[in-house]
Amino acid sequence: NALISGYVRHGYGVEALKCYKQMKLARVSSDAITFICALKACSLIRDVNEGQEIHTEIERTKFLEKDPNVGTSLVDMYAKCGILREAQDIFDELPLRDVVVWTTLLTGYMDHGLSAEALNCIEMMESDNISPNVFTYLCALKACCSLRNIKKGQSLHSEVVKKGFDGEALIGNILVDMYSKCFSLPDAQEVFDKMPTRSVI
Repeated sequence: NALISGYVRHGYGVEALKCYKQMKLARVSSDAITFICALKACSLIRDVNEGQEIHTEIERTKFLEKDPNVGTSLVDMYAKCGILREAQDIFDELPLRDVVVWTTLLTGYMDHGLSAEALNCIEMMESDNISPNVFTYLCALKACCSLRNIKKGQSLHSEVVKKGFDGEALIGNILVDMYSKCFSLPDAQEVFDKMPTRSVI
């Protein structure tokens, strides 16, 4: 696991998967960390075929029920490989869905240009009583940018302020961008003026 995760951490997906296969050949049993790292390796190199084989092994060993992080990694792998239907199906089957797995799915939709689905995700998440984090809001605001949906953007902006996330530089940047792209320059200027730090972005 240390070797596989080391390769993944440094971006060597192919080498990480070779290690995973050697581990299987040596008949060493995989645990949750093994599966999580192997799935990250598949995500890195967009190898959905290997990911599907690991998915089969996870189902055989019932690790989806044992560790929620394995489910999140599976959703992430399929989303990064553009197989969003499968990502959604796994997500729907998860016994527990936390903010991390919701954000993973939302990001997957956003990364593949499915902004409306990403916004639908955040609405379903809120109805599931899961509180979004900074990364969830970033992704949702990007979706508003893409759709020029100022009404939803303003609603998310209010939530961001209530939760105290408006001081985050990344949130400030995306809010300025969102209001600018929605042709609401006075709002963009107001956000800009209130930012504690302003970068070149």
